[in-house]
Amino acid sequence: MRDDSLKDDYVARYYDYSPDLVKVMAKNPALAYDAASLIVKHSPVVEHNVKGIKDEKVITRGDVEELVSFADRLKRSVLANREKIGAGRCQEIVKLLDEFKQQVEASLGKTFSEALRDSVYYKSKGVTELNVTPAVVVQGYDFVNGDTTGDTTGKRKV
Repeated sequence: MRDDSLKDDYVARYYDYSPDLVKVMAKNPALAYDAASLIVKHSPVVEHNVKGIKDEKVITRGDVEELVSFADRLKRSVLANREKIGAGRCQEIVKLLDEFKQQVEASLGKTFSEALRDSVYYKSKGVTELNVTPAVVVQGYDFVNGDTTGDTTGKRKV
C-alpha cells in the first residue's frame, strides 16, 4: 500500500520522523500500547485495501474520536520531548499530526478506501500508472489506429 497508494513525500516523512516518534512512545508505555492497539484494530481493513478486497466498514464517530485522541496525546508527548527532538523537527511533527487529525475528521462516514482516496496522502494515478496508452499522432500518422489521418500537422485529435 505504501508504494502504490501513498505520495512519496509522505513516505519519506514517515522514515524521517518515525525514529523520533518511537523514542517518544518508548518513554510513554501507555501511548505505545495505544498505538499498538490501533494498529491491530485497523490492520484488517488496511490489508483488505492492499489486497483489493472490497471492505464496506464505514469509519464511525468513535473511530474518529479514538484516532484524534491518540494524535493529541502523541502531540503532547512530542512537545514534552522538544529538547531531545529539536525545535524544528518537533514543529514539523506537530504540523503533520494536526494535518492527520484533519484528515481523520474528514473521513467520518467513509470507507477506508474512500477516506484514503480523498486524503492528502493519496498518490493519484497518472496515465502510465493506469496502463492507458495515450493516442499519439505524429505528422499525420495515427500510431494507435495505424492509419494516415490526412493531417500533416500532427495536431488532429484522435
